[in-house]
Amino acid sequence: MQTPSRRAASLPVALILVLCLAGCMQREAYRTQEAMPAEPCVAQPVTIVAASCRAAITESTGAYDLHFVEFDDQGWTYPKGISVNGAEPVDKSSEQLRLVMERLNDTLKANQVRIFVFFHGWKHNASFDDPNVISFRDFLNEAALYEKAAHSNNRVVGIYVGWRGKSLDIDDPWLSATFWERKTAAQHVAVGSVRELTAQLRAFQRHANGTQPGAVQKYSKPTAQPVRIYMIGHSFGGLALYASVAQSLVYGFISGEDIDGRRAPVERLGDMIVLINPAFEATRYEPLDRVARNRRDYDHYQSPVFVAITSKTDAATKTLFPLGRAINSAFETELTAEERLANRNTPGNIDSYLTHQLDTANSDPIECFGWTAKPNTPDEVATNIRVEFNNSQVFRTGLVAGLWPRDADGKPRPRNFCGGMVLSPLGGPDTPYRNPNPNMPLWNITTVDSIIKGHNGINEPAFRSFLRQLFLDEYLDADVRPA
Repeated sequence: MQTPSRRAASLPVALILVLCLAGCMQREAYRTQEAMPAEPCVAQPVTIVAASCRAAITESTGAYDLHFVEFDDQGWTYPKGISVNGAEPVDKSSEQLRLVMERLNDTLKANQVRIFVFFHGWKHNASFDDPNVISFRDFLNEAALYEKAAHSNNRVVGIYVGWRGKSLDIDDPWLSATFWERKTAAQHVAVGSVRELTAQLRAFQRHANGTQPGAVQKYSKPTAQPVRIYMIGHSFGGLALYASVAQSLVYGFISGEDIDGRRAPVERLGDMIVLINPAFEATRYEPLDRVARNRRDYDHYQSPVFVAITSKTDAATKTLFPLGRAINSAFETELTAEERLANRNTPGNIDSYLTHQLDTANSDPIECFGWTAKPNTPDEVATNIRVEFNNSQVFRTGLVAGLWPRDADGKPRPRNFCGGMVLSPLGGPDTPYRNPNPNMPLWNITTVDSIIKGHNGINEPAFRSFLRQLFLDEYLDADVRPA
């Protein structure tokens, strides 16, 4: 006879089996073709795009390159295709990681490279017309417009990390029943070959920038470095990204011990890691939070190494996640109320882990005069670059002895971002927040619906402009990176 816990556990499994009869998504990789299409795929309507575009491992346009690396439900790269009559297999999905790294090296020979890595979340995959793929193309195109207007030599490159976030060919509300089954898949991806991808990218950057262990550092300031890497993870993609880099993040906070009487900057993995509505237990986040808060002091401001941003209207992580965890963690051992709370909720839904709140303001600060929310011309883009740069400089010149400025009562001052957004450090007496040091480069932000709408509204113009300004802030960081 089944115990009550086994019966409870079998219910979602049975439901998934029933739903699978309605139509499972393909288990094979979407990106199988080594050859790059002769013409830009995105110039064609999605409905009539050629098969060579739909299966391309690399999409290249005049503005940017977009590479795809996919992983199966066990976190493995896809197996080598079947040889027919001794011929080389046509399916090159098993070669995705090798091809992407080779193409990055080729790009670096002619240009500096600005790389954006995106780990998609639940209900998505690497298909040509997936909404996340489409929005990532828009993001890269926008980034390229800004690079062009800045007259930089940076080639914008995207890497889309694909996995079966959508396992059934059905729509909501039935698709939402796959939440926990896809969370398990994301956990497998996190501890699989995706770690090789992040390690390869780190090695690529260190070699190009002259910061590999034992090397003489060639570029003392970030603005001179040929390779810059920003990693972004959404939902369960945030789980996969975080789990694959968490140990390196912890090491980065611990490694900056006193050097000649001054604490070194926290070591970065890439240039910045951003998680959007991350869907994993705060028990996994707590070790990083603990070491960031307790291990060291911060004698100067450093742009954030790690940023998590959660919308207050994200029902998936705020309601569905703790409901499910209350069931499947019922027999787990938790020694304290704090541990129990962390085991049932995500890091963005526990007040004591939060560091900042991002809100909309009634108007832009005077430093952002002339800024345009949706620039349509090169002149408007160029104006935005100048205005955002000046706004960042206003914040930096306002630092007091290199530290985040405070009011007379000791409370950290809010910081303005163009687009009518205000970032306020949390903390203070009689609040549930743990008085985080505003100079700590670990940010866990809660935000409002107009900036991130619910769980999937990550393409709001306000949020994209905030991300861009956050990356710019890091770009202007004058700290020397540790070798």
